[in-house]
Amino acid sequence: MAPHALRYLITLTVLTGQFFVQAYAVQPLSKIQELAGKNVNLSALVVDLSNGRVLAEFNPDKRLTPASVTKLYIDAAALTHWGPNHRFKTPLLTNGKIKDGILSGHLMLQGSGDPGLNTEKLWTLVMRLRQMGIDRVDGNLIVNDSLFGPVECDTDDRCDALRASDSGYDAPISAAGSNFSTVEISVRPAKQIGQPAQLSLLPPALDFPLEGSISTASPRNRPLYGIRRTTDDGEDTLHAYGKVPRNGGPYHVYRSVSDPARHTGDLMAALMKESGIKFTGQVYVDSNPVPKGYVKIADTQSDTLSAQLGSLMSYSNNYMSDLLTMDIAAEKLPSSRFTLPQAAKVLEEFANHINAKSPPWLKAHNESATPLTLESGSGLSITNKLSARDLVALLNHMHNDYSLFPAFVGSLPVPRHATSRMLRRSGNTDWKTRLTVKTGYLSEPVSVFALSGYFRLKSGGWGAFAFLSNGTKKRRSVSTRHSLGALREDLQAIMAKY
Repeated sequence: MAPHALRYLITLTVLTGQFFVQAYAVQPLSKIQELAGKNVNLSALVVDLSNGRVLAEFNPDKRLTPASVTKLYIDAAALTHWGPNHRFKTPLLTNGKIKDGILSGHLMLQGSGDPGLNTEKLWTLVMRLRQMGIDRVDGNLIVNDSLFGPVECDTDDRCDALRASDSGYDAPISAAGSNFSTVEISVRPAKQIGQPAQLSLLPPALDFPLEGSISTASPRNRPLYGIRRTTDDGEDTLHAYGKVPRNGGPYHVYRSVSDPARHTGDLMAALMKESGIKFTGQVYVDSNPVPKGYVKIADTQSDTLSAQLGSLMSYSNNYMSDLLTMDIAAEKLPSSRFTLPQAAKVLEEFANHINAKSPPWLKAHNESATPLTLESGSGLSITNKLSARDLVALLNHMHNDYSLFPAFVGSLPVPRHATSRMLRRSGNTDWKTRLTVKTGYLSEPVSVFALSGYFRLKSGGWGAFAFLSNGTKKRRSVSTRHSLGALREDLQAIMAKY
C-alpha cells in the first residue's frame, strides 16, 4: 500500500443486536512525505491509544538509527524491573576495628550501580564516619566495582575519551562511578580585566591536576573558553584556555574522567579530608568479590528510580541509561562479566516481547527486513535499529500498565518546560502543552533526528507517535530544523483535528 494512500479501519460495535460500521481515514503526513522525497530515510506513526486506531503513518516498519529515543526502552525496562520507588543502596564496609577515634583497617565502598551516586551521597557516608567518632583511618580506601567489573568502551566516543575529552557525555560506565563519571570545574572571572579567572574543583580538596588558565576579559566580550581532560599513563589532567567576561559566570563545566571507580575513591578521600578525618592510606580499585571479614558500617541510598528517570530523560543522560542497562543485566545474566552490547540484549528481548504482545491493530503488516537491534540503552550505538511501530508499541504497552504509566509518562519532558530550546521555542500551543516527548540526535556517520512520545487528545485520552529521520548516502546531513519542522506541521494538524 502506498504511504500516501488512505487506509480505512473498520470498527464493529454491537448495540441491541445491530452492527454499526464506522470508517476512520488515515491522515496523510504531507510534510513528512515531502521530506522523504529529498533523499531522507523516514519512519513515522501516529495512533489513538484510547480507541486503538492508526491516525497517520509513513513507512512505519522501516527500522532506522533512533539515537537517544532509545532511552524510552531503558526507562520502561527499569520501571518494569524494579518499580518506580526502588532505591539503590551503596554500602561502606570495613575489616577493621574502631578504638579511640581511630579505624584500624581498610574502608571499602561497594558500588551498587547507583546511576545517581554523587558528591552529596558520598558526603553522607563521610558524615556517618564522623557520627561514629572516627577522626582517623589507618588503612586504605578500596572502591569495589565487582557488580559487573570494568566495562570495555563500546563506542568510538567512549573509546576516544579514554585518552582525551572536552565533554561529559562520553563518560565511561562503572558500578562504582559517581557524578555521572565526571569532574566539576567552577570558573569565576577575576575582578580585574587581564587577570586569570579562578578555577576550582568540587570539593576543593580534590587532587586533580589543572594546567593552563582562563583570562578575564571586558564585560563586552562573550565567554570563549574551554577545558580539556587528557589522560597519560592512567593519570588525568585538566587543561584550561580562553577567556570569560568580567561580569559573567560563575560557569560550571563537567568533564568525563577516564577511570570512574578510581575517581569516586579520590572524591571520597577528598571529602574525608574536608571533614577533618585523617586518611593515611591509598585509594585502590578492586573488581573481585568482597572478601570475607568485611562488615557494613554505613550506607547511603539513592533518590527513587522515578525521580532519577525524570532527570535521565530531561537531560538525555547517556551514563545513567547505560549504567541502568548494565544493572538490569547484572541481575538477569548468569555471568558477572559482560559488555554493554551483551547487556543490552535484555532490552532487545524486552522490546521483542512487547512487539509480540501488540494488539492486532498495531501489528506490522509485513516483516521488516532489518531486525530490531539494541546494543545500548543510551542510543550512542549507531547499530541500534528501531522503527516508528516498535516505539509506538512500547508506548502503547506502558500506557496499558496502570501501575507504571504515571511514572513513565511523568519522566518525559513537556516541550514548554523542556531543557531543549528547540522544543520550547517552536510550534503552537498544542505542540508546547499537549506533548510529552523524548528527542534523539546524532551527527555521524549520517545525521539522525528522532522524536517520540505521547499527546493528549481533545477527548482527554492519549495518543502516541514516533518519528525517525536518518540521512542517506546521497544526503548525509539533514538539518534538525527541516526534520523537526516537517513532523511539527503534520503533528499539529493531527492535534487540531483530534
